[in-house]
Amino acid sequence: MKIERGRIQRVILCSMLGLLDLQLETLASGPGTLPPEGPSLKQRLTGFRVGAHRGGLPAPDQNTIHHFEQARLAGVDIVETDLRASRDGEVFLFHDKLMEDITDCTGPIGSKMAAEIRGCRLKDTKLGLSTFRELLAWSAGRVVINAEFKSSSSIEPALHLLREFSAYGWVYFQVDKNYTKARALDSRVALLVTPKGPDAQKALESYLTLGDDNLLIIELHEDIRTPENILAIHHSGKLASEDSWHFGQEIVEGFRRARCDDVFNAGIDIAITEMPAECVEERDAANQAARR
Repeated sequence: MKIERGRIQRVILCSMLGLLDLQLETLASGPGTLPPEGPSLKQRLTGFRVGAHRGGLPAPDQNTIHHFEQARLAGVDIVETDLRASRDGEVFLFHDKLMEDITDCTGPIGSKMAAEIRGCRLKDTKLGLSTFRELLAWSAGRVVINAEFKSSSSIEPALHLLREFSAYGWVYFQVDKNYTKARALDSRVALLVTPKGPDAQKALESYLTLGDDNLLIIELHEDIRTPENILAIHHSGKLASEDSWHFGQEIVEGFRRARCDDVFNAGIDIAITEMPAECVEERDAANQAARR
């Protein structure tokens, strides 16, 4: 009995040593032997891409998982949302500072505890506010998330969730004035900046010379949208994005006109739109034309 037990122990030990040798050989042979990784965020965004602004507007269920799922089914590449933190640090998808315009609650969302916010309902719906955690769990990499920090208090907890979900390959954040804080908290996260105002050109040139490879996207406005600037953005290895309604209103007195083709014709990579389904058709046409 003792001999048999000893033989079994030796077999187990040899198996463990063999497994260790295999792991060491794998590491020594270089990254080519490791399991292949998925596409990078930049690879996912290469070509003409469409992002749904709050899932598509106007809609009472804006910035909710329910509405983002509709946009995903329409074929968008990106869902655009807004982040605000509750008083106790829960990150919600919400654009406005005050809650009364689109919910049955009142006051600043940042002054309320998460439990109180969960009891609020969007007007004309039975839906509550979605959280960033719920959005990450819903996407799971199926669609890229473009999230704008609407409050500086949302930055740290949102980045914590990014790491928890290992979402570097399918999430980027709009930072604007919060670039320095976000970059200090995480050197890997992909960021988007929006140079605008009287010093927009100077700000753009400054961003392009930072040498920050993870500053991935520059959002344009009319004051700096020039062929030269778009070329400079691409030459620096970054992508250009713009809201399609900058090229003219998408909805006028009930008349709907998607303008993503105008964005793509200007050489801009990403069009953020309030008309997802229509812009998906224009994206497909633009990508097909580019392959000819």
